Amino acid sequence: MINKYARRLGAEDLKHNSVSSLLIIVVVAAICLPMIILASLREGYVVVFKNWIEKSSQAKRIDIIVKDTGNDSLFITHSMIDTWKANSRIDEIIPNRTRPVRVINAEGGEQYCELISTLPGDPDLKRYGFQGQYGEREDNALSLIIREEDLRKMGYDSTQIELTLVVKRSNEAYPLDFKIIGTIDGGEPDKMYAPLAVLNYLEQWILGYGVDAPQMGIKLPPSASREEALAPPASDSCLVISTLPLDNSKTDLLNQMGLSINRLPSGPVNDFLYRIAAKGTGNLITGQRIGVIEDVLSSASTPQAIMQLPPLEIDFQGTSLSLAASITGDYRERHLLSRGQWLNTYNSRFEIVVPEEVIAGQGLPVELKARVGAAEVPFRIVGTTSNGMSYADFETLYRLRQVKQGNARMDAYSEIFEPNEAAGQLTERYLVSRVHAATLDDVAPLIEQFEQSGYDIFASSRSVIENFKKIKTILTNFVILITVIGGLACIASLVVLMYEAIKRKRNQIGIMRAMGLSRSFINQIFIWQSLIYGWLGLGLSIILFYILKTVLDSGAGHELFDIPKQEGHIFQFTPVLLLIFALSISIISFIAGRSAARSVENIDPADILAD
Repeated sequence: MINKYARRLGAEDLKHNSVSSLLIIVVVAAICLPMIILASLREGYVVVFKNWIEKSSQAKRIDIIVKDTGNDSLFITHSMIDTWKANSRIDEIIPNRTRPVRVINAEGGEQYCELISTLPGDPDLKRYGFQGQYGEREDNALSLIIREEDLRKMGYDSTQIELTLVVKRSNEAYPLDFKIIGTIDGGEPDKMYAPLAVLNYLEQWILGYGVDAPQMGIKLPPSASREEALAPPASDSCLVISTLPLDNSKTDLLNQMGLSINRLPSGPVNDFLYRIAAKGTGNLITGQRIGVIEDVLSSASTPQAIMQLPPLEIDFQGTSLSLAASITGDYRERHLLSRGQWLNTYNSRFEIVVPEEVIAGQGLPVELKARVGAAEVPFRIVGTTSNGMSYADFETLYRLRQVKQGNARMDAYSEIFEPNEAAGQLTERYLVSRVHAATLDDVAPLIEQFEQSGYDIFASSRSVIENFKKIKTILTNFVILITVIGGLACIASLVVLMYEAIKRKRNQIGIMRAMGLSRSFINQIFIWQSLIYGWLGLGLSIILFYILKTVLDSGAGHELFDIPKQEGHIFQFTPVLLLIFALSISIISFIAGRSAARSVENIDPADILAD
């Protein structure tokens, strides 16, 4: 039980022995001060590093992309986004639409820029210091948000203007007037934000659809063909034909690109044939990758790559023909062509080469119609082969397969393909999306969740956050180690100093014992003295700390601690730290006071009175 008289006697004794008491308080303060400085620096570094992360370009952003484009359920849709938003770890989701444009500057010239989709709740805008009225003018006009610095670079000094953006589709270019609804003072240069609805309309127009949205000031005509809306040709492999064998350096480079290479028997062809396949599911060979493959192998006597597609069966007047993929200038033509020409001699995409027996005795070219599924296609036979196979351009073959599968339709007169209206429009399907986590601690779990769902993470602050956690752990462990050492030193110092003080008061203790005061009461006196020493020492160390903080937490101090030009304070002495230190010094003082007071139990009052 706490005895208030013991506490009062302990405090009175400090006044009577002010010199020795001051010495003990100074010793305690000298031990506490370095620990307070280290703990506050640890807190300061954590806050500074965390602020730096949150102000970085990626911050709590996770950019996800559909990895397997063959899986329709993975495409990001608005309904899927609504489901994700129910996750408490997610702050905001912004589907990505990006569109390269040309901006007319104040001098009439054109500058490259990129439009990026955004929403009113986009955390990027807040982080980049958005100033404006999002949610008003974009409802009845094309609108955008631009960096103040980019606006000045274009020669404009006011936002009360309309920026003319040139948007291109194939060979067509349309100037559109955009109103500026706000500015930002951060972000990447030459990038502007536009409402998602605006980017969706532009995407619809780029894919060949007409756009008529008077409420947003957009009226764009459809293109002659909407073939761009169809999925680009893709296959799991391609055939490479080369007059020279591939050396090890080329093979190694292709392996590093995630491609496997297999030599094929050449048969009657003297050239070297290779099958190059993409490793992993969903990793397909596209027309763009074929170009890269040809560039990598360019020293091997200009090889050609042909996308390998399953043969397409067509019905020609009761005769079944199996069309295989080829390209203009296929090196095999000199070995396979019996007569006539190979492909694209008449600049028609529906030219084919067939076995000689199909048109025996007829002159070339031969016009014919064949059925591809339910569609009737006008083909032109321009040559014959000697190996019993038929060939067509691989891109036309890919489109005809889409027609047969019902995903596209064909205008035989114009020789163009378009999306099947029944397949729907693609404006609400996204390949990429920006996901903003609610906190930094939510980034890693969200990344794991999206990866398990089949998405690829192509940008995030994961590595920075992991480094931040490692630094935080190292600093915490270091502070704990120093605190433990300092605590033991404080206990030892208080025990020694209190023991010396008790020795000097041996006679007084004997008299108190002779007066009938219990050992417990006398122990409480010295425990209270030790506690008061600890609390006053801690108070003195905090006062000294704030004096040092005023000096060091300045520009010069920041440079001294290697954080130049950093906003905020590098010393952070929080209420939590104060509570921890108060509890710790109380425990330390109690242990020291109790340990030193044990010597009182060995004092015999009879010995004192006899002296």
